[in-house]
Amino acid sequence: NISQFNNPSRIIHGPRSILSLKGLQAVKVAVLISGSIKSDKAKIEYIEENINCHEIEFIVKPWASEPELKDIKRPLQELNRFKPDCIVAIGGGSLIDGAKLLWAFYEHPHLIDNSPEDLFKIPDLRGKCRFVAIPTTIGTGSEVSSSAVLLDNKSGKKIPIVTNDFLPDIVVLDPFFIREIPKNIIISTIIDACSHSIEGFVSKINNRLIEYFALLSLKIIFTNMHSILEDSSDENTLSDFQYSAMLAGWVQNHCLVGLSHALAHQMGSFNISHGIANCIFLSESIIFNSKEESTQRKYDEIANHCNINY
Repeated sequence: NISQFNNPSRIIHGPRSILSLKGLQAVKVAVLISGSIKSDKAKIEYIEENINCHEIEFIVKPWASEPELKDIKRPLQELNRFKPDCIVAIGGGSLIDGAKLLWAFYEHPHLIDNSPEDLFKIPDLRGKCRFVAIPTTIGTGSEVSSSAVLLDNKSGKKIPIVTNDFLPDIVVLDPFFIREIPKNIIISTIIDACSHSIEGFVSKINNRLIEYFALLSLKIIFTNMHSILEDSSDENTLSDFQYSAMLAGWVQNHCLVGLSHALAHQMGSFNISHGIANCIFLSESIIFNSKEESTQRKYDEIANHCNINY
């Protein structure tokens, strides 16, 4: 049980932090986006104004939730034609996951012919291009995760593809991209980040550094929860929650998650969002895990740190 910390090379955080990409120094940049961003003129202009490159091309993701191998092939053709030296993924967790897989197939074309079960060993990346992640949701932590989830359409299973090379070269946490998200969705995804930190903190994988990140993430969430309920468009509050979600992403990436997530991951087929599913299962999993005295003490530590009476 050796403690370690794996992380993107650079993390830029705060309002208008996309300005940092003016120093990107890329020749060709492929920007993977959702259809909703493609139709948002203000966001497209914001992206174009702040990415320093000679050529930029927008590619719209064709998958709705987790990508399947068949979903990757069309955007992969666009990448192979354009030949970017940098890929920028701007979207939620499934878009960033799909961009990681696209990146791997672009660097190593032979991998696309493999079955999902054969993708457990990804060769080294960055032979052709760098990778930038800009999340547009709060909670998934995909921007600081070493994994990408691929859906196997034959079995219906979600298959995690894991390599530390998937950690981006640059992560930009700019609240501009999340200020128009409906309040109910923001609250739901914050619960996902909350569950990452709680389950990671009580994990059997011990990592003292990551435990501090978990406590800090939870402190930020509970301190700012009333503010987000009152105004879900304030960029400073959103920026704080982006930071807490990233910390929770670190926790998830190093200490994994637990019972609540194991159950919540199965609820997608019932059209129950991941955040809502964690709302349902987290309290029950805490009650179950508290039967073990050492785990109960860890829950007490969280409550004391966040000034929660229970």
